[in-house]
Amino acid sequence: MLEAEVETAELGRLAAVVGGDLERARAYYREDFLEVTASGETRTLAWLFERFESLPRELLYHQEEREIRALGSEAAVVTGLLRACQADGTVHSLSRFLHVWERGEGRWRLVAGQGTPAAEALKSASHRAAAV
Repeated sequence: MLEAEVETAELGRLAAVVGGDLERARAYYREDFLEVTASGETRTLAWLFERFESLPRELLYHQEEREIRALGSEAAVVTGLLRACQADGTVHSLSRFLHVWERGEGRWRLVAGQGTPAAEALKSASHRAAAV
């Protein structure tokens, strides 16, 4: 059950961000949210939302290989692959992600996240597309 709740929050957050509804998206994040970039830099919630404002809306975003692990009853870790594609299916980017969720004040909120470009997965996706 906890996994289903976290998945609902994860997908709701993604839909809000991708749909440009940043006010709704903000409700999924704790104010002290912290992101660690692939280069090892740390970023705040304010920085992340500035980035969301300029997100290419013409791309389609899909999570794949999503796994949710409960950490007790009040926290969970979500890992997976985020694929950004053009409308014709051309892969724009792939990245592995890790999200840490916490239940507080009656809802799930994202505490921390980390993303890493998935170059090998992108090569594999290109080879699969070429083989089709």
